[in-house]
Amino acid sequence: LRRRPPVEARPPLAYLPEGVDAVAEMNGLYWEGSCVRAFFPQMSLLDAFVDHYPHAHFILNVRDTTEWVRSVGEHNDLRKRLIAANLPGLPPGAGGRDEELVAWVEGHHRRVRETLRARGAKLLVFDIDRDSGAELEQFLGVRVAWGQHNKTRR
Repeated sequence: LRRRPPVEARPPLAYLPEGVDAVAEMNGLYWEGSCVRAFFPQMSLLDAFVDHYPHAHFILNVRDTTEWVRSVGEHNDLRKRLIAANLPGLPPGAGGRDEELVAWVEGHHRRVRETLRARGAKLLVFDIDRDSGAELEQFLGVRVAWGQHNKTRR
């Protein structure tokens, strides 16, 4: 559903089931043998998303980078997968040092902000630790049930 459209020169979400009007987590990062398969369309297809969905509401989830790096390190083997993967702006082998991950995520956030603002797209920068459902509801114009559903247990 996620990889076929760009290869076939179709809009990025062309194969979503009818009636789907929101996508929350679209990336994939998983082991296949000793290799990591990675696809982050929100990074590699950002321009295509804005081109094909100019009236979409884009939400950039952010948090304090120190907390984000801590969370990455505590979430199963996520950091190992990030280091092994070949991602836009984070080549294989990078990400072992906190500074590398911070530079990568800050670069992504900056690119999203700059790209969407330059194109006049609707963007909400949403701090997952500070903001609430009220900001989401105001931005989207619908009721939202907001809460932390995948918190890493310590």
